[in-house]
Amino acid sequence: MKTLPINQLKPGMFVQSVTKQKGKIRIKNQGWVKTQGSIDKLIKAGILEIAIDPDKTLTLDSENKVVEQQHNPQPVGETSAFDPWHTTHSVSAEMGKANSLYNEARSLQSKAFDDIRDGNKIDIAPFKELASGFIDSVFRNQDALACITRMREKDAYLLEHSINVSILMSIFAKH
Repeated sequence: MKTLPINQLKPGMFVQSVTKQKGKIRIKNQGWVKTQGSIDKLIKAGILEIAIDPDKTLTLDSENKVVEQQHNPQPVGETSAFDPWHTTHSVSAEMGKANSLYNEARSLQSKAFDDIRDGNKIDIAPFKELASGFIDSVFRNQDALACITRMREKDAYLLEHSINVSILMSIFAKH
């Protein structure tokens, strides 16, 4: 995430949250900003600062318009039907990130099991961050993580099973 003053917001950026605003109107939805008009509405509503996700920025054409990709993003301040099948990245583009997340999950889970066995407290903050990473990956392209769930070693089955279930539940929750 990156925090920006509202005057640096550009069409195509993905607004994660409003971090500073004046006035009583609360804007809570997140999404892509598709037009300068949407940005002007946010400014008029008293938004001063926003958090964006640079990884979700859409491509713009020569006329500074959002290039329609193979998904239908929901622009900030606009309502549209949610399309659970859309992707923002190809499987090949997401596979590296998904593989890193999966390996991180295996390592974190193994450490947690060791901590439990040794009677130590478990720090849940890394689990929350990892879950957020899984969710982001599922929304970029669910097929990458779904493919990785099929690649497992037989001796690590029980350890990996719960990770695989969490990935599949994230995909289910998306729908």
